[in-house]
Amino acid sequence: MKRDPEVVSIYSLLDPRDNAIRYVGATSTSLSRRLNRHIDAARNRARRKSKNKAPEELSRWILSLLSENLRPIALPLEVLPKEAAPQAEVRWIAEKRRLGCSLLNITIGGPGHNGAPRDDATKRKLRDANIGRTHSDLAKAKMSLARSGVPKSAAHREAIAAANKGKGPRLTPEQRAEIAAASSAYHKGRAKSPEHRAKLAEHLRRLAEQRKLVKA
Repeated sequence: MKRDPEVVSIYSLLDPRDNAIRYVGATSTSLSRRLNRHIDAARNRARRKSKNKAPEELSRWILSLLSENLRPIALPLEVLPKEAAPQAEVRWIAEKRRLGCSLLNITIGGPGHNGAPRDDATKRKLRDANIGRTHSDLAKAKMSLARSGVPKSAAHREAIAAANKGKGPRLTPEQRAEIAAASSAYHKGRAKSPEHRAKLAEHLRRLAEQRKLVKA
């Protein structure tokens, strides 16, 4: 019977020695075919021929079973439409971990490599690829809007404090208002150079454009 490609199964892989759940995944193929692919990926990794390497710990576990003439047990957890599968996979992985299952998943589930740790080589490649790149005004406005009102974690606050260490005490709102008033009084009536007026006009123009982008 041919499977509907728009239907996805969330499944688990169990250790036949103690029936412990060791992996949660999603597939649009049959469970038997998906299990065979897991086994093939583990064998290919062992032979160092796999271009798209399977997770190392998962492969080691599968190979340890094969060495005892055993295979993982694949059991369905949920069958649902394709578009709902990524969220369901994340939910099942989180639930099994909450229940104490020692999962071999290296990501939190869903599309891509969500939560997967990056090695130093990958971090260097990403850093080098982003050197010199700048964000458009639209991207900056969207990032600013997305961060607005989002509470910072304790680790984030500590990182900000460490980065600002040695830069002097932060000003209170009253102190900033006092400084602004003093600066305004100082500059009141003073003639501005053409260059200064041009810079102010450019700054105000950019602010107006960013407001328009955010509203759009």
